[in-house]
Amino acid sequence: MGVGLIAAMCLWSQAAWAQQDDLDALLQRYSVVVEGDRRVIELSLAEVLELSLERSLLLRSVRISEDIARSGLIAAEERNNPNLTNSVEYGRAVSASPSIAFGDRIFATLTDTRTLSSTLSKKLSSGIELSATFSEEHSETELFEIGPNIDPDNEISGSARFNISIFTAGVSIPIFQDFGSDVNDLPVRFAEVGIRGSRNDIRQAKFDLLRTVATTYWDLVGLRETISVEEDAVRLSEQLLEDNRQRLRAGVVSPADVTVSESQLATDRQNLLEARVGAQRIEDQVRAALNLERLDLGLKPVEEPTLREGEFDLEAVLEKTFRNDPALANLEQELLRNRFELAEALNEDDTDLDLDLAYTLNGFGKDTADATSSLTNTDLQGYGVTLT
Repeated sequence: MGVGLIAAMCLWSQAAWAQQDDLDALLQRYSVVVEGDRRVIELSLAEVLELSLERSLLLRSVRISEDIARSGLIAAEERNNPNLTNSVEYGRAVSASPSIAFGDRIFATLTDTRTLSSTLSKKLSSGIELSATFSEEHSETELFEIGPNIDPDNEISGSARFNISIFTAGVSIPIFQDFGSDVNDLPVRFAEVGIRGSRNDIRQAKFDLLRTVATTYWDLVGLRETISVEEDAVRLSEQLLEDNRQRLRAGVVSPADVTVSESQLATDRQNLLEARVGAQRIEDQVRAALNLERLDLGLKPVEEPTLREGEFDLEAVLEKTFRNDPALANLEQELLRNRFELAEALNEDDTDLDLDLAYTLNGFGKDTADATSSLTNTDLQGYGVTLT
C-alpha cells in the first residue's frame, strides 16, 4: 500500500514537472507584461488560433479516428496477402482383434503417426483462391500378441515403417457471387471512405475550434474595452460625487443631488465589477481551449476592434463553401458508401456457385526419400472437381 502510494506520488510529481517545463517553454515564445496588479501574456488572434491547433485535446482525440481508419485500410489492402500455414501432428492408435487359432490370445497393433503439413494459399482480387499443400506422414506400426502362455519363440510379432507424401494443388473459382475485382475490392473502398470521412471530421473539428476560439477572443477584446469604459465612468462618477459634495457645502446643490451621484457611482462600480468578472470567465474559457489550465497569468489580447469594409461576392463565397465545407464533403462520402453498400447487397443476392478443382500427387514408401520420389508416378495421382 505504502509502495503504491509513493509510486503514485512520484508519477504525479513527474507529470507536474513536465507540465511546468511545457509552460516555461511556452512563455518564452510570447511577451509577458505587468498590467495593473497582475502579470499578463500578450497574444494576438493569430497566436491564439495557432496555440489552439497545437494544444487542443479535442483535436488530439479526433486525430485518433484517422489512425484507426488508416489501420483498417492497411488491413483491407493486406487481406489477400499469401498465407502460409504450417502444422505438426502426432498421434498413437491402438487396435486389437481376437486370434482365430488361439482363442485365448489377442493380436494388437500399435501405430505411431507423425505428420508435417504446409499450406500456401493466395486469394486474387478476382475472388479466385489458389492453394498448394504438401504433407509428409511417417508411421511406425508394431504387431504383437497378448495372452497367457505365449511361447517367445513362436510369438507372432513385428514392426514396419511407412511414409506417405502428398502434394495437392487446388483452385476455388466463384462463378457468380464474390467474383470480380469490383466486389472483392469493396473492403478497400469502404476503408478509403472511412479515412476521408475521418479527415473531414478533423477539418470540421478544426473549423469549430477556430470559430469558437476566435469568437471568445473577440468577446474578451470587447469586455476589455468595456472595462476601460467602465473605469472611465467610475472616475467621472467619483469626480462628480466629490464636486457635488463641495457644492453641497457651498449651498449650491441639494443633498438629493449628492445622493444621485452616489447611486450613479455605485452603479458604475457594479458594472465595472461585472465586466471584470466576465473577462476573467472568458480568460478561463480561452485557457481551457488552449489546454493551459495551470497557467497562472492573465491573457491580454493585442487586437483592437475595427470595422472592415469590402465587397461581398455571393457566388464566390458559395463556390468556396461547396469546395471546402467538411459537412458537404462527408455527405459525398456517405453517398459513395451507399453505392458500395448497394454493390455489396447485389453481390449477396447473386447465386452462390463455386467450382473447386484439385489435383493430388501421392507418394508411398518405406522412408521419406522413397515416398517423395514416387510422387511423379501417374498411377498414384488423383484429381477432383466439386461444384457447390
